[in-house]
Amino acid sequence: MKITGIDIGKKAIRIAILQKGWYSSVAEVVMEEVIPAGETSQHILSTVSPRLSSSRNLIISIPRRYVFMKIIEMPSLKDADLKKALEYEAEEHIPYPIQDVVYDFCILRQAEKTRILLVAVSKTVLESYLEPIKGINAYDISVSVSSLAILSLCLSQEEEKDWMLCCMEESCHEVLVVRDGFLSLVQTIQGQEVESEISRVIENHQVKKIILAGDVSKQPEIISGIRVEEFVLPDSVKILPQIKYPSPVPVALALSKLSKSGLKINLYPERDMQSKKALNKQLKTGTLLLLLMVFCINLLFLTVIRRMESTLQLTRLEINRIGPRVESVIDNKASFERLTRCVGKLNKVILDTPCYLNILNELAMIVPTETRLEGVNIQGRKCRITGCTSGKGAASSVTPLLRAIEKSSAFEQVELVGGITKEMNMERFEIRMLVRR
Repeated sequence: MKITGIDIGKKAIRIAILQKGWYSSVAEVVMEEVIPAGETSQHILSTVSPRLSSSRNLIISIPRRYVFMKIIEMPSLKDADLKKALEYEAEEHIPYPIQDVVYDFCILRQAEKTRILLVAVSKTVLESYLEPIKGINAYDISVSVSSLAILSLCLSQEEEKDWMLCCMEESCHEVLVVRDGFLSLVQTIQGQEVESEISRVIENHQVKKIILAGDVSKQPEIISGIRVEEFVLPDSVKILPQIKYPSPVPVALALSKLSKSGLKINLYPERDMQSKKALNKQLKTGTLLLLLMVFCINLLFLTVIRRMESTLQLTRLEINRIGPRVESVIDNKASFERLTRCVGKLNKVILDTPCYLNILNELAMIVPTETRLEGVNIQGRKCRITGCTSGKGAASSVTPLLRAIEKSSAFEQVELVGGITKEMNMERFEIRMLVRR
């Protein structure tokens, strides 16, 4: 699965294509397009988008200066009730006509009150950034904010409970303060008072660590005693060695889309709904086709089983009919069971050669009482029987059996194979013959 992350800054557009693996993700492409003076980011994005025509899963970030973000608190409600209540709250907090914006929210913390992050952007601004990528044939497009993608990754791997993420741009710094492991402050700082304002936030919120992201060269002077680190991607992300690695931000965007947890904000709900509807339609179609396939397989299986059952029933009926006679001329019960198993295995032969059971029936009638059959082998017209006599005097001879077979209208070309072996009062024999046509 590939995810394309597009980070739109004031000076450059940064793009990353991430390939998700079983245990790690690999950044296959990371590129940066500088925005020349006098050009708009939308125009540069339109020139880049043809190179992304194969992208199917895409997330794009809107520049922070165009996005409204605020943390609000609401009574603890169920999800459905919370969403309805937020429709009224959003109109109160967002400083623009509600019909002119697209907004989304995510729950930060649920306790006595629910802490919510509310994010909104003008529909006009949103459309201006979506227009250049309309040529990309992506089935799933999300719109978010790069700072939230970075924050989500930091929250998943940061052990410190009280810290601050500082995302820096040339004309706008954004600080996101985390207290007790939860986002508690979102603030943008502009103008000349950046350093003093950041220092004030650090003191007021007892920040113990600062993570820097964005244009780190614009790093302000931070008060001493605070641990400062640059944002780095988690170890689960591998960057191909041939890739020039200008910024981790687009990779963080792609990772945030892959992750099932974190701060999930999507400012393009219409496309999200379209992709969900398309996916649901595909799932329904696939499910129906699968059910139809299973039904057809079951129907075919039942048909075959019924045919087999009818054949077996016919065979069993025939065997049961001649069973007592056959069993009386076969040496022991095990031999008879082997015979019936053999008959069961040759269902198709039985159907193609109906005389098969008739042969057994004929043998059962002509074999003398004093003779025991130990084996019956029938292959097509060829028939071979082995056994011995168990009587005394004339009854101990195999001659009566040979005469009975020769007189029978069922067999021809009767042949005694290998002569007769005498054992005490018994004569062992092997007779081969052909079944008459």
